[in-house]
Amino acid sequence: MMTEVIIHVEESILSMSKSTKTKNKSLIKLFAILSSVGVLLSAVGGIVVGSFAKTKAINVSEYQDAKEFYGTKGFDLIVKGPSLTQIEGFKIRDDVARCVSYLEIDLNTTINGKLGQSTFLVFDDVADLKYTENTDVRLIENFDIFNDFVFVDYKFAEINNLKLGDSLTVTIDGSPKKCTISRIYKTDYIFSRGVLITSTNVVPSSFKTAIYLKSNNVASLKEDLSDYKPLGTLLEKTEYQTDEQYQKYLDDFYSRDYSSTHVLDYKEKDEMNESTALPKANSASTALIVATIVFGVLSFLISLAGFIVVAKNKNDFIYKYIHDNGSKGIIKAYSIFNALLIVTCAVTALISTFIAANATSVYCSVGSVFVMNILSFIIPIIGVAVGYLITTLLVRKA
Repeated sequence: MMTEVIIHVEESILSMSKSTKTKNKSLIKLFAILSSVGVLLSAVGGIVVGSFAKTKAINVSEYQDAKEFYGTKGFDLIVKGPSLTQIEGFKIRDDVARCVSYLEIDLNTTINGKLGQSTFLVFDDVADLKYTENTDVRLIENFDIFNDFVFVDYKFAEINNLKLGDSLTVTIDGSPKKCTISRIYKTDYIFSRGVLITSTNVVPSSFKTAIYLKSNNVASLKEDLSDYKPLGTLLEKTEYQTDEQYQKYLDDFYSRDYSSTHVLDYKEKDEMNESTALPKANSASTALIVATIVFGVLSFLISLAGFIVVAKNKNDFIYKYIHDNGSKGIIKAYSIFNALLIVTCAVTALISTFIAANATSVYCSVGSVFVMNILSFIIPIIGVAVGYLITTLLVRKA
């Protein structure tokens, strides 16, 4: 009899042990499913928000970069095709504060083994760059200046896969010259293919093709330039076979209006940037905020999902397990789950930041993109944290 009782008790204990193991497996399985679904939804939501963050980064960075370009340039007008006599005349005008002349020329270059043509701006003194569009504000990085140097803008560096310290070969009067990239400036919006900058020590020339003008009275100067003639482009008589042909050329040259083609004021392009790029930037920012808020709410609901599922049936062993173990049960059951959600949100945000920074056509650091989209990083995490807090309070009161 005693033996039968012992056997019965052992069977009961064994049965309870199996039941407990089964329940524990079910508990683990449930939270594994919830965690997998939660992480998947968070990842998908993060990818969607990341696409909005990318659009914002592209639009906002392009607008801000162009705004900085036009807002920090060290000149008011660019005048193309002046003669050396006209340049000297500009320098002594009362309404001209600065006059910086330069040569714009296309030269054969060999970059990473590829032969092509590149636009160069050649200055007598590169210290004068602060009076051009390439001010110190636009400088990204610099290196010690070598005897044979070139500066490049960001667009040119990106197109040709160049970095600071790299070399390229320039063909000058049939002779190749190896030059080292000593500075990289932000994108120069005046040149669509990018530009290289150097001095007359590298590309010898006394000829000038244009000048940067800083004026004390831009309106007055522009009015005087309304009948400007680019005498530096005037051809010699020897270029024509007869006097009649040359006279016809002169009549045509002096009758043309050069004020819109050779006197360039970039204030209008700045205003165009405001009217077209700014609305796109604002629209992208609004779309990201909406997407982020939706993702934040989704993250909040996902973090509550475990409690919602468990609370459906108060007789369920999982509910009782959590209830009986109090805050310890909460910590054990939900901490890892919510930690996974936060990590997923953070990782997705960081990945989207790197993608967005690389997608912009202008110079934009990863840090600036992250700050630009900081809410898309913070709000989902706040949603998870609030959901976790509410879950804790609900189960404690259950």
